[in-house]
Amino acid sequence: MVTLRSKKPLRNAPMHCIFFFLPLAELQSESSKITKRLVEFVELATQLEVPAFVILSLADRVLPDFAQTGVISPELSKHVKVAAQLFQLPEAQIVPVVSYVNTPTKDHAIDRIVLRALERGVTLAQGFFVRQQQNDDDLYTV
Repeated sequence: MVTLRSKKPLRNAPMHCIFFFLPLAELQSESSKITKRLVEFVELATQLEVPAFVILSLADRVLPDFAQTGVISPELSKHVKVAAQLFQLPEAQIVPVVSYVNTPTKDHAIDRIVLRALERGVTLAQGFFVRQQQNDDDLYTV
């Protein structure tokens, strides 16, 4: 049997990556309190050297074709660039995803989009672990 929880959680272990979710429509709103607050949280994570990953959720509500194709159009790419500038993160750490709100059944295109986003987040966290390990190795190298 596989357990996903540790009997003794590591309370002092550093966070490996923080996923922030922001509806794409909120990014478009200049007066969005949610976006302003999220910018503060991402900045704090960056200061603490915790990798931040922003998922632009509900992208299909702004750009319906994205849910069907899974292809980042030039229009969606503009939103990713705006978010990258706003959050001061590389574009690779900003990923749009779609929702199942308007789709009552499983959809492989949506699943692929979400899976790609999760894969990027895991890759970001792995990079953090590698850097941490290198830093720890440097401390013990004589």
